[in-house]
Amino acid sequence: MSDKSGGTREEKYVKYNGDYFRSVKKFDEENIDYLDYYREIMDFRVANDAKSAPVDPCTWEDGGKHQFDFLKVRGLMKYHKLMDLGCGTLSLGNNAIPYLDVGNYVGIDISIKAIEAGKKLVGESTIDEKAPVLIQSDVFGFDVIDFKVDYIMAFSVFNHLEIKYFAYFCKHVKNIIHGETKIFLTICHEPVRNIRPVRATSYQYSLDEINNILKLNGFGMKIVDTEKYWGRITMQKGLKRLKLIEVTQ
Repeated sequence: MSDKSGGTREEKYVKYNGDYFRSVKKFDEENIDYLDYYREIMDFRVANDAKSAPVDPCTWEDGGKHQFDFLKVRGLMKYHKLMDLGCGTLSLGNNAIPYLDVGNYVGIDISIKAIEAGKKLVGESTIDEKAPVLIQSDVFGFDVIDFKVDYIMAFSVFNHLEIKYFAYFCKHVKNIIHGETKIFLTICHEPVRNIRPVRATSYQYSLDEINNILKLNGFGMKIVDTEKYWGRITMQKGLKRLKLIEVTQ
């Protein structure tokens, strides 16, 4: 059966995977910029299925709700300003935007197509009413944000980036936080990190390496017990090695 976008599900799947692996091959053979490559991958995934693009293997609804519920347990209130780093198609935003006061959700992503798709998923009326700040940026929004935030959530961001981007984040995030800002992020933990992405878009790092970069920039870290907050979601394929870290000041 065909859908509104044309073609059967099987035909769309074949085209999507063909485009995806052509992009991987181009990255391997042409040494293109990794951020441009990853943006292209994200755009392919958004075009194929906006809900599954940034949160696979979780569902768009459940993945965002787990993050939102965790942040509320950790003290998120309506008047707080939340930065959703790597907001994708607004999985977390779908929960946080209606909850937070006007303008207090700040979504940053490398893909403008993901952001635009997310606005449609959340709904135009909610976007218009709550006026979230949505920014396409390759440098975590540090080039345009001129205010302080109270919470930062970077779920499944740094496990898709080279370590130099994490170092950049740690160096410059001080400009947009205050002494009580709470920062949470995930990494893909391995005893020895790889210098090229595995499975095309994933990087793995040791906790020692992450901790050393944080220390160099005046931060510490705590490992969050994700099973306590997220239960069986932590056992799903693709999330087993994700470590949720609280960055301490």
